[in-house]
Order: sequence, then structure tokens, then C-alpha cells
Amino acid sequence: MSYATDIVIDMSNLRQNVSGRRAVLSYIMPAILYAAGIFGLSSIPDLYSPELPVIPFDKAAHILEYAGLALLVNRSASYYLRRSSSQSQYLLSWFVVAAIGALDELYQSAVPGRTPDIVDLLADICGGGLAILLIWWRHRRKVVPQPLK
Repeated sequence: MSYATDIVIDMSNLRQNVSGRRAVLSYIMPAILYAAGIFGLSSIPDLYSPELPVIPFDKAAHILEYAGLALLVNRSASYYLRRSSSQSQYLLSWFVVAAIGALDELYQSAVPGRTPDIVDLLADICGGGLAILLIWWRHRRKVVPQPLK
């Protein structure tokens, strides 16, 4: 079974549940605005980040901000791809978060005083992955097995 073939966007059913414009405002815009905020922070030259005793603050910030992005992206994916398997939604969400993280690091190479860092990208991907795992775990706990007939 291929996950790519499981992804089905049901646009005809979209109008029945929520109007198109309202769905975009409710499901897609929060993720877009959140990503824009990440790029806004990346635009600040020489951004100061304090040190934490266990993990560098900037890595913890990357993990947390991309976990938040993953929650919003997965919310959009679960709405628009509701007829697809949840595994497809999780993989697509994680891929989108990783792509935004890579674009953010690439963008930082053009900002004076900022440099792209592969470790930051790995923190972004881990933060997104942790959020997706949390969503999967919560979803798995909600699913109650049906008795055999």
C-alpha cells in the first residue's frame, strides 16, 4: 500500500461542511501565519538567545516552535485529507514542517548576522516529529477496538 495513493482531497465534500473561504481561514491561515512568524524571527539579525544548563536555548526554541507548527499543519491536513489514512496525514504534515524548516535555514543564509545550521534543521525536524508522535499517540488512545461479530 502506497501512502501517496491514499491521499485524496475531497473538495466536493468541503462545501457541505464549511464554506471554502471559512475553511481556509480556519484551517490553513493559522499555519501560514505561524510559519510567517517563524520567518519573521529569522529576519532579525544577530538574534540573542540565552543559554540553558541542559540544552542550548536556541535548539529548545527550534523544537518548540516547529512542534507548534506541526500541530497546526496536521490540523489542516486532517481536515483536508480526512478521507485519507491518518498515517498519510502524519507523513505529509512532517514533510511540510521539514520543508519549511529547510526553507527557513536557507532564508537565514541571506540575512546579515544569521547563518544556516544543519543542527537547527535537525531540531526543527525533531520538534515536528515529536508533535506528530504526540498526535498519533493521542489518536491511538481514542480509538477503541470494536468487538468481533
